Amino acid sequence: MKKLLVLILVLSGCSPMERDNLGAPIYSVHDSFQTLDMLNENDNGRQKASIGFIEFDDLGFQKDRSAVDNVFKNIRMLNENTAADPILLVVFIHGWHHNAKPDDTNVTTFKNFLQNLQHEENIQTVSKYKRKVVGVYIGWRGESNESVLNPLTYRSRKSAGLRVGQYGLQEVLAELAKIRKSKQSNRLVSIGHSFGGGVLYSSVMQNLVENVVMAQKEGSNQLDTINKVYGDLVMLVNPALEAARVEVLNRRLSNIKFANCQPLVFASFTSEYDKALSDVFPLGQKLFFYDDKKIALQGDHEDLVTTPYGNAPTFRTHELSCKSCDYKADPVYLNPDQYRDAAKQWRTFRESKNAEFNVGNIKLIPNPDSPIQPGTPIMNVYVTGNTLMQDHNDIWGSEFSLFARALIGMEFARGEKCQP
Repeated sequence: MKKLLVLILVLSGCSPMERDNLGAPIYSVHDSFQTLDMLNENDNGRQKASIGFIEFDDLGFQKDRSAVDNVFKNIRMLNENTAADPILLVVFIHGWHHNAKPDDTNVTTFKNFLQNLQHEENIQTVSKYKRKVVGVYIGWRGESNESVLNPLTYRSRKSAGLRVGQYGLQEVLAELAKIRKSKQSNRLVSIGHSFGGGVLYSSVMQNLVENVVMAQKEGSNQLDTINKVYGDLVMLVNPALEAARVEVLNRRLSNIKFANCQPLVFASFTSEYDKALSDVFPLGQKLFFYDDKKIALQGDHEDLVTTPYGNAPTFRTHELSCKSCDYKADPVYLNPDQYRDAAKQWRTFRESKNAEFNVGNIKLIPNPDSPIQPGTPIMNVYVTGNTLMQDHNDIWGSEFSLFARALIGMEFARGEKCQP
């Protein structure tokens, strides 16, 4: 019986278990780019958010190049035709058990996030720019088997996602970064959830590590400004990403003094109530990536291979909490005065080890035990309680959505001395 179980686990990543539908794309040239409805009647006559869908197969190839071309054609038209209004590009990469189907919860919640972000852009009066929000949803085969054997697709889905990140996604991010750079006031933010966090990190890791290494002078504990990667901010939410893959960054940035006005480049958020990461991820790594575990044991690195990045205590730089928040509350927004106050706090927060950053009742504080100093280009945030995120998938409650939107805006609101 034990041998049979082992055989099943070994075969779980093989193709016979995953003969669902390897080919057909969900979107075509006719519907790969869409305009979203207004979220609020007060937005009538103002900007509407848009969304494009780009799909990859298990090898990281585009499923329908004409559909992808249509997405970029529409984004470039918006960029070229909106002379007075820049664009805010937001990329989202989903995780395990999800895809790009219209009824997938990741699709519906991302659309809602874009609508809320556009509403804030429309009503804010603190900036002379009213950016047009354009989302890009990256679809891959995160769900490949809907039978009782579904949990055994861990290895094959994680591996497929990494191939998407290493091969297909880099090109998309590079193209979007080129559009972002065509106007100084354009912005680009990329978000990855679950395995999608690993997909996104595999795309940016090489550039991020290279930028850190290049910014440090030989024998110095001070870094020059670390350049951003593929846009303005990379954000991971409950990433199914082993700590081992971020060890280099954590080690290179420990006890380092950062340059004045160093921008935030990379931020990861992991929920205390994410049982998929705390329970399932270590088991999956031990069972399906046994060779990695065996090699890690030789170098005393097993914990880094089996522990998610956000659950590694020595890697945590900050803590996010909100005791009075309600995950299911109606959407909330920052008014202009609150936005100005938050922007002032953010500048102080980035410069001090003891400062707090507050958005409404949400509080972000540094981890006093972290060797990472203020002004860091990376943040690994542990989200405590279940009022902001309820579990692995329920992440876009009104309050965390508000905080994520605020975080996106804070770096854009830096003082003139820090503007590029």
